[in-house]
Amino acid sequence: MTIHQANTALFESVSEGTFLVLPKTTRASSTPSVKRSKQKSPKNDSLLRECEGFQRLYGGQEPEALCRQRFRCYKQRWRAIEETINRVLVKHNSQAIDNIVDFVNNAYASIQCSAQSLVLPFREVPTGLIFAGINIPDQELLFSHVTAKLTQNTCHSVAILPSRECLTLKTTVKSMIEQFLDMRPTVAEDQMENNNQNGNLSSYQPRIKAPNYDMQILADWHRERNSRGHLVAIIPDFECFDPIVIQDLINICSEYQGTLPFVFIFGVATSIEALHQSLPRAVLSLLRMEKFKLQHSNDCINAIVEELLLKPEIESHEGCVGLKLALEPYELLINSYQLHTLSVGGFVRALKYAVMDYYYSNPLSILWDMYAADRNDQMQDILEPEHIIDIRLLKSFKRYIEAHAKTHPDHVARLLLNDTVVKAWLSECFQRIVRYQIRYHAALCCVLELQKALNSPSFSRSKRVLHMMALQGGFVETEYMSAIMLLLRKRSILETRQYLEGCLAALQQTNSSSDACRLECAAIQKLMEDLNEFVDSDPDSSESDEADSYTLKHERKRALSLASGSRTTNVSKRLKPIVEHVKEGTTQAFLKRVSDFLKEFLSDATKCYKNLPLHEVVYYSNAARLKKAFHPQPRAVIQTALGQTRHYLKCDCCPTTTKGDDTISHTLQDSSIAYRLYLECGRMINLYDWFVAFGAIVEKETEGSSLDRTDIQARFIKSIAELQFLGFIKPTTRKTDHAVRLTWGTV
Repeated sequence: MTIHQANTALFESVSEGTFLVLPKTTRASSTPSVKRSKQKSPKNDSLLRECEGFQRLYGGQEPEALCRQRFRCYKQRWRAIEETINRVLVKHNSQAIDNIVDFVNNAYASIQCSAQSLVLPFREVPTGLIFAGINIPDQELLFSHVTAKLTQNTCHSVAILPSRECLTLKTTVKSMIEQFLDMRPTVAEDQMENNNQNGNLSSYQPRIKAPNYDMQILADWHRERNSRGHLVAIIPDFECFDPIVIQDLINICSEYQGTLPFVFIFGVATSIEALHQSLPRAVLSLLRMEKFKLQHSNDCINAIVEELLLKPEIESHEGCVGLKLALEPYELLINSYQLHTLSVGGFVRALKYAVMDYYYSNPLSILWDMYAADRNDQMQDILEPEHIIDIRLLKSFKRYIEAHAKTHPDHVARLLLNDTVVKAWLSECFQRIVRYQIRYHAALCCVLELQKALNSPSFSRSKRVLHMMALQGGFVETEYMSAIMLLLRKRSILETRQYLEGCLAALQQTNSSSDACRLECAAIQKLMEDLNEFVDSDPDSSESDEADSYTLKHERKRALSLASGSRTTNVSKRLKPIVEHVKEGTTQAFLKRVSDFLKEFLSDATKCYKNLPLHEVVYYSNAARLKKAFHPQPRAVIQTALGQTRHYLKCDCCPTTTKGDDTISHTLQDSSIAYRLYLECGRMINLYDWFVAFGAIVEKETEGSSLDRTDIQARFIKSIAELQFLGFIKPTTRKTDHAVRLTWGTV
């Protein structure tokens, strides 16, 4: 009875059993499989293997050279993007990494230099606490940089101890000493060991296996090295580590500190309270701790967005940034970071998937890379007729044709009829896109300078947020821009001069930006000259501006209410269209002139990217595929599969379900039949009634004759076992012959 109760507690299920599915004796003709095997030639298999799954598009008619080129472009593009991301992360955390390295270098300097140091009854181990944020996977890159910096220019030995590999004290000490002694097997040694197990003894020499390690072995090894360098043990995920294991490890290392200069580095995801909760006071007294804080992940994301998605191709590092994200994919990635993951690694993985899908499914993806590499002649030579057809089918191409049909009919006719004209027209379109990207980035820099001039936290927005607002279109007409334009007109003359100088510096920060914004730079210089003349002619203008501080405060409150959209009364709506009349030659007139210039420039520079012809070649817009890959909905998929079996199995015997049709066909799969009956039940499902209804439907398979009851019972048990595994039902102790329904609603 006790054994039965134990088994019942262990296997709480509606049904327990083993199902043996025998192969059918009669099989359909094997001709389709033979045809499929004939279609796959060794050449196609080698192409799939070498290009990691990249296939020839246009129904397999794409030239193999172009398929390989798409794969090479993807590899080169992502390699450059990955290098840019690593460079940005290292740059943002360089100060913290240098501080950590200095802490390790000077961990025992004070003890060695002071001859009259106080002798304590216990030995403190230098410990660095790195507060790297809540995303532990993102910290792997950081600790790899710390390890590389420690081992590059110094003679320190580093051991990384992740919690997943250090479940016990024995494995922890063994892993630490193996890494210090550099005795971990390499990949080549593992392959040779596998060959040895398979019987290939010719090329394998047995590796000396490490015994059960003792700290004395490490002490002897360190003595042989003339005690050079420190032994740095890095625990990247402190919260995930077993507290008992880490307590014993600290006690052991503290006992050997006289002969082994240990240094601990703990990666703390939350706060220092986690350290006090995991370690008792006696163990904490053995640690001499120092805190290090890294850059917030928001700053890293802002820098990545600016380097990868905002800077034009010619301004990027080594030409690595060409592909841009359209509004929908960019909004999906940013919202996923802000609302769900807060992970830089998750953002990078989604970006990598977007880059891969861009080159995998778009035959026109190689055009932008070839233009960026200044290979226009080669780009025109490799274009096939299918590429020209794809270009003419783009929505932006159709809009361009419709817009210029009346003004330039000859040019439109040549684009529609002559493929050579289309090939030559590509370079013109790409030049226009590059110029747009340069002006777009310069415009956002001017908005940031305006935020700096206003010096108000209420109007502080990062480039990441400004980029999303600009992608949505109508950037100047947004409430935010209207509010800061209103505040700009209430600034003093000196503050306006500082803003114009900062805006001019932002437009002239690169040669390409100076060329693309030549007219704007000239206009700003003219405004600054007029401003100087105005100040010279009216020296009391600055004093009058200071006297208007009370008015400025009220205007700021008005701008804040405008930005928040709080005033929605009928009176406020009638007041908005009122046009302000300003006298010429006054401070307000000059500030209005500056505001009008900035509004005109931003309206032209931040216009929607969809107005550009062939923007689909540069901007990736398949947000649905990203959402399907990184935001799966398993319940909806399972319910759709059980309710719409025909679409998943692609069989003609399963009928299509229509709205209002409640009939259940016997040709459906058993799990689908049980699920449709399940939808008709309440919270408590009687298993016998369910079985009777299931049997009544299944028996329709045989015309006239009846099925064996045991067969129906086995099929029913198998079906409800699958539903329980999928999470639709669970057993209950209230009624032994009932099951509890867990889901409600259908998809």
